[in-house]
Amino acid sequence: MRFSTFILFSIVLFGCARSEKLDSDEMNYVQMTLALTRARVAAHDTIRLRSNLDSVFKKYGTSKTDYTNRTMELGKDAGRAAIIFRAIADSLNVK
Repeated sequence: MRFSTFILFSIVLFGCARSEKLDSDEMNYVQMTLALTRARVAAHDTIRLRSNLDSVFKKYGTSKTDYTNRTMELGKDAGRAAIIFRAIADSLNVK
């Protein structure tokens, strides 16, 4: 009985620890979001903003529409979305 309780506890603990990690697609999303944020901060006018954002989308091989769709897709899983957006906030030092 103790052994099976230990196994169950280990599985739950391992599962929770694993869920906090970002996969490569999620990490790419975080990096692209940070790049888009930096591009917005660096722009002093709308022309420069558009150019900066286009450069980021080109670098990551995507478009504004694809990024928006990906954001909506990530929002469907509240647990994963919270982890992803916490990673973004941590990277931006937002408390």
